[in-house]
Amino acid sequence: MKRNILTQEELKQLASYEVPFEGDPSAAYACTEPYPLQPEDLLAALLKLKELPHAVWLREWFAPLTGTLEGLYRYPWQQAEPEETFGLSSLNDRFRDLFERFCERANDKEEEFTDLIFELQELLKEREKPLSRRSFTKEEKTRFLAAYSQGRLPREETEKQLLKRFCEELPDEYLTRKVRARLLINGTVFPKDEEEAESLLSALLKEKDDPDDALLYAKLWLDGPAPAYRPDREKALPYLLQAAAWGKKEARLLLGDLYRKDLNGVKEKRLPWAIYQEVYQSELRRFAQGQDDTWLAESAYRLALMETAEFHYESAFSHLLLAEYASERKLACGQEVSSECRPVNLRKKRTELSEKCFSSLLTSISLPFGSDLYWDLRLYDCSFEMHAKQLKNGTYRVTLKCLPKGSEQKAADFLVCIPEAHYCARVPEIVLKGEKGSRILTDRQERTDEELAFIFEAQDWDGFYLNGKEVFSLQGDWRYRIPKEKIG
Repeated sequence: MKRNILTQEELKQLASYEVPFEGDPSAAYACTEPYPLQPEDLLAALLKLKELPHAVWLREWFAPLTGTLEGLYRYPWQQAEPEETFGLSSLNDRFRDLFERFCERANDKEEEFTDLIFELQELLKEREKPLSRRSFTKEEKTRFLAAYSQGRLPREETEKQLLKRFCEELPDEYLTRKVRARLLINGTVFPKDEEEAESLLSALLKEKDDPDDALLYAKLWLDGPAPAYRPDREKALPYLLQAAAWGKKEARLLLGDLYRKDLNGVKEKRLPWAIYQEVYQSELRRFAQGQDDTWLAESAYRLALMETAEFHYESAFSHLLLAEYASERKLACGQEVSSECRPVNLRKKRTELSEKCFSSLLTSISLPFGSDLYWDLRLYDCSFEMHAKQLKNGTYRVTLKCLPKGSEQKAADFLVCIPEAHYCARVPEIVLKGEKGSRILTDRQERTDEELAFIFEAQDWDGFYLNGKEVFSLQGDWRYRIPKEKIG
């Protein structure tokens, strides 16, 4: 069948009804490049309806655009967003809503689309404004403010302008006062004013028990609010305990700091260590499973401080290495970290510590199974697959991978931390090469197949298990080569 080729300019003229469609509805049409339908096209076509019988308008414009020529246009839901809107509705979102409402009503011959014509005209006016000056509903403003109510900081200038504007337009809302207190403390949007922030938080806590507000109020008194800057631990402690009881990880870490730094005249070691370990273990699991917004950097850093004080340099180095990587990932996802836990500061401490341990870098490590490994399969809550391929020397190359959980499409990466190589990263697979004398056993019998594949869900010493039964074991030494890209 012969295909009629339309240019993008011809498609634009048809879309805005500059020319009617006069082609054969049953013919095949193609284009040099699809045309993205614009609000002004729909507006022009609706205004044209006032001059034509509805049946003619349907035949010459609506039917071709949504039928015969359908594949030659990119409708609003098929177009990429032209700008970052920080969770607010974009102009494309609004046009999509208008176009869908129009399509639902297009066949009504009594319809004049007066409301849609007005909204399209308003939409085109909005397009001339920068994002920070466009109109938004109260629900949108509230949703936008909520994203910044728990410590997220604005990075872009447009974000800051929107925050300032919405706080000023909704001054008495609970959420607005909550956000404003945070912005007054960090000084990113409003001039820094901890005295006003303290007043706002005090009033908010009288209205509602909120763990985030309690934590922020406690932190303010731990440092001592301006203008006096006089810390008051007794004033901070009840709110810190309240936030910690609600499960706020940062509050628990700060509570550990108070005990470690001589709370009530008694220095503690065991209690802060236990608090840090509890946070560390829960956040390590979350981080290993791919979540970047964790308190792993902060908890690992505190463990490293205590270990350094006790001269446990190797474990301290490992925790600093993990803290550095976790800090990099946390910053990359738009979250803030405290100054001492920023990667550059952690790297400096790690470099100083490397004079006492792990000074020479390894490019590969030998793993006798049955000893401590550099990854922990218990962190992942999923099953795993093992694939082994026999090499020319009779040993095996073994690859371990996570399997996707449930309906998830993507499998988790492994978190690998190797202090001897100053290496910490998430990797999609673990590849081991058997050294001389290494063996793979099933049912206590050595395997000599060219290829092997198993599913397992747990590992204990040299054995790998499924449903409590050993599936295979790795005997002897296996070598893991460090990837070239050292992230840590």
